[in-house]
Amino acid sequence: MKKIEDTYTHELVVSTSGAASRMNWLVLDNLLGLKLKLINGYQGSADSRLALERGEVEALSQPWPVLKVENPEWLRDKKINLLLQTGTDKNPELPQVPRMIDLARNDGERAILQLFSSPSTVGRSVMAPPGLPAERVRELRQAFMDALKDPALLAQVKQAKLDLDPLPGDELQAAITGTGDLPADLVAKARAIVDADQPAAK
Repeated sequence: MKKIEDTYTHELVVSTSGAASRMNWLVLDNLLGLKLKLINGYQGSADSRLALERGEVEALSQPWPVLKVENPEWLRDKKINLLLQTGTDKNPELPQVPRMIDLARNDGERAILQLFSSPSTVGRSVMAPPGLPAERVRELRQAFMDALKDPALLAQVKQAKLDLDPLPGDELQAAITGTGDLPADLVAKARAIVDADQPAAK
């Protein structure tokens, strides 16, 4: 496959080793009608990458920072095609790769795809308990962002060839709050997509 639009007419065999990535593939399959064959059973991304190299599957989900560090030769030698970004915001290093949200054909589909894209925004968030005074929350948020500017930390991040692009707490809070604004009918549609992947009760 050269681009994600090819999957409207040709089947793509996908390894879905993680719950979050499987949800994304499910919504693309069930909401947008992409021709996807989802394969369970591979134990994590390492197994999925081996399956891709062996030709057992044709695609997998992989975080961009991980892919470019662990498999730079795939990119250098153009062994793979980058089909889609699942995040809400487009990665500035991948301007030519569409987001999942960009495939929406109407506002309803866009809202559902936005909901399924939200885990990439939330990521591995740092949280505090409810009920904290607003001033304390502001102090903690500022201290956290200041800590991420520490030169020693930034040197370690650079040495590890990792990305450090933290989302400020107030922006994260707004993003999470926004996911609760989905109309009831679209919530039901999104839930049906997830429920369709659950084994039937005996």
